[in-house]
Amino acid sequence: MNALRFSEFGPPSVLRVEEIAIPKPGEGEALVRVKAAAINPSDIGNVAGHFKHTTLPRTPGRDFAGAVVNGKQLEGEPVWGSGPNLGIVRDGSHAEYVVVPVETLSPKPKSLTMAEAAAIGVPFITAWASVVSAARIQPGETILIVGAAGAVGQAATQIADWKQARVIVDLARQVHGHATPCGEEQNERVTAPVRCHESTGCAKSREYQSFRKKLLQQPAASRAQRRPHGKFFAPRRRPRQQQVRQIHAHNQQNRSHRAP
Repeated sequence: MNALRFSEFGPPSVLRVEEIAIPKPGEGEALVRVKAAAINPSDIGNVAGHFKHTTLPRTPGRDFAGAVVNGKQLEGEPVWGSGPNLGIVRDGSHAEYVVVPVETLSPKPKSLTMAEAAAIGVPFITAWASVVSAARIQPGETILIVGAAGAVGQAATQIADWKQARVIVDLARQVHGHATPCGEEQNERVTAPVRCHESTGCAKSREYQSFRKKLLQQPAASRAQRRPHGKFFAPRRRPRQQQVRQIHAHNQQNRSHRAP
């Protein structure tokens, strides 16, 4: 099979397409034919040598979608998956095939293409673990999402809105070197963007500054917290194995509830 490989750390130019043997799944694992794979900033950082546990040579990539071709569960089914160790201590998803623990796989929603399903991984697992598992967001509550322009921030915004929470977002970055101007609300619950030119003095900017001041009155003990005035969320760098297991356990529970 063809795989994207790196045998030394450095810029993306150290990557090479190589032909290697198709891996064989062990106990509790599945072989997936990869149809689409995502590229996360952490993948680039991994190739650059920012992850101390990465062993070489290695195939990068953590998020993917495809079909199980060898495994005791989900064989022949379209799936999506992700894993914190992929591309680090075991070969990742930037290849024609990848071997992963069965517990990290979920059936691909029929409404999503392979490319869309491959993009779920790190952003949505991290956001779900923070907004749902840690912050326990409830309908009608208010949540401030810092860094909402990034992949994890966008995922957190969508999840919080789906949970019927009132969402205030801080884009926390500039667009093409300019401060982001005020914009229209996406819907009745999401106020975005709120990072405005100071000279505009827009109502959303004032509302954001007031809400943010109340949220940040106490030191943050974690990235997603419950506060008297609402909830605060700032994206983490990457999900942990426990977070991956939580979201897939949630998927399994939902599937069991839907079964006749």
